[in-house]
Amino acid sequence: MTDNIPLPSHQTPSWKVRLRKLYQEFKSLQGDPHFVAMGAAIGVFVAITPTIPLHTTIAVGLAFLFNCSKPAAAIAVWVSNPVTIPLFYYGSFKLGTWILGHELPISGQEITISQMLRMGWDVTVAAVVGGALLGIVPAIISYFLTLRLFQKIHLRRSLHKMAQAHVDPAGPRNADGGMPLSAGSDSGKKDDHS
Repeated sequence: MTDNIPLPSHQTPSWKVRLRKLYQEFKSLQGDPHFVAMGAAIGVFVAITPTIPLHTTIAVGLAFLFNCSKPAAAIAVWVSNPVTIPLFYYGSFKLGTWILGHELPISGQEITISQMLRMGWDVTVAAVVGGALLGIVPAIISYFLTLRLFQKIHLRRSLHKMAQAHVDPAGPRNADGGMPLSAGSDSGKKDDHS
């Protein structure tokens, strides 16, 4: 009798399913395209900096400071994930130490903020400076990609609303399909004095 009841699956969703869900959540964000795009750009910028476990807190704080989408910033920090973190950290260290003229005391393993602090402020500052510089270009790119995506989403939503309301974007029409005459117009009136 219980054979027909589906049992809950204890498998974790695949990365594709999680990525699709995150993308759908991102697309469902509300607000002006610039507002959302700024939030996303801040999230991507922070994601590239070596500031784990504070990514979300920093991104949402900056989004609040710059008056942009906090949910977009929180979602965009997921650019930083177990696959990308080692690349971002190593690149941050490498660029920061090169710019500041320091030696790189580690090889490309993943490292936390507390571990960086134990290595000394020079290394920490170098990593944060390098991460901030590395984050600029991806943040700008993500701003324009998100802006374009949300402009399309807003257009689609507007067209859908107009279709739902049966509104003609050109305005109301008369019975023969032409534009109706305005009340104050003399066109079409017969002259009674002829």
